[in-house]
Amino acid sequence: MVVFFVVVGVLARIVRYLVDLPQQEFEVDIAENLIQLSYLGLARGVVNFQAAPVLWLWIEKAIADLFGMNAYALRVFPLLASIASLLLFCRLMKYTTMESR
Repeated sequence: MVVFFVVVGVLARIVRYLVDLPQQEFEVDIAENLIQLSYLGLARGVVNFQAAPVLWLWIEKAIADLFGMNAYALRVFPLLASIASLLLFCRLMKYTTMESR
């Protein structure tokens, strides 16, 4: 049963990624920072009243440098992170329910 929900969760995330919804304003602001600032500049802080973890900004900038600045490139890391978190949560759930027996 758990596997079913994990598969549904993964598929839902992939479908949402492939639909290519318009970018939200905050995504555009972050993309502007990725274009305008260097890696060191991102470590110093972003502009446009945005805040984000430095490591995440660096990963996003590296992906944008490799694949170009587009919505798919900017959303691939959050997609992979959300799938990984779903799988880790499933594993944690199995571990904690096995401990209680």
